[in-house]
Amino acid sequence: MPSAGRSWPRRGGVAGYTTWTWSSVDGRTGDLINQRPCQRVPGGPDGLGPLTCGSRLGGGTSVTIQMPNGAIGEFSGTLPLKLPKGARIIPSRPTTYAAARALPTSARKLAAYLNDLPHQGAPEPIWQQLSRLLQFVPVLPPKVAAAVFTLASEQPGITMRPVTDAAGRPGIGISQAGDPFHLLLVFNPSTYRLEGLSVPAAEPIITPLSPAAGAISVAILHTAIVNTEPAG
Repeated sequence: MPSAGRSWPRRGGVAGYTTWTWSSVDGRTGDLINQRPCQRVPGGPDGLGPLTCGSRLGGGTSVTIQMPNGAIGEFSGTLPLKLPKGARIIPSRPTTYAAARALPTSARKLAAYLNDLPHQGAPEPIWQQLSRLLQFVPVLPPKVAAAVFTLASEQPGITMRPVTDAAGRPGIGISQAGDPFHLLLVFNPSTYRLEGLSVPAAEPIITPLSPAAGAISVAILHTAIVNTEPAG
């Protein structure tokens, strides 16, 4: 799924980056990212790595497992997965488009699904589950996207207001009081698809959607479902 997004880093004033991100539907081959202008990414002995214009992130399949002692955690690998002894795969929040196809298409059933997911410790609030889902699977099947928008708008402490995204387009902004990340989700007012997201300057966005270091605002400019991976 290629997507073009523009993100603005917080350091050195306002600057724009355009990225093209391709994600395999099932997540097996990871994300292929191209970016202009090129930038030095975090890492290396001085805190920054070499100048890069593109990269491949991840690859393989990630699942949530439960160990015999009840501990729950993430497990990644290539197919067929060789799980730790005694571990079993349990339902988890989708991290790929393919997995998101199985999500309920009504807000009520989606809430029940998320509330029933196994968890260790205190259950994660619905708002945080939805915001994490959208950050890692920004392109959802249309009916699922509508259910996510509806469910997000129904959560306690929600504020909805007209906003302008990072590309200057009108949208519906949704945020929740008390969210530790102060995340603003921007939805298309007609399709209810995620159009962008932003955070305060003190909380840079760190997701596959925003490879620019220190990005605080992202606008999704174009998405499409395709059959082949781009050349580079």
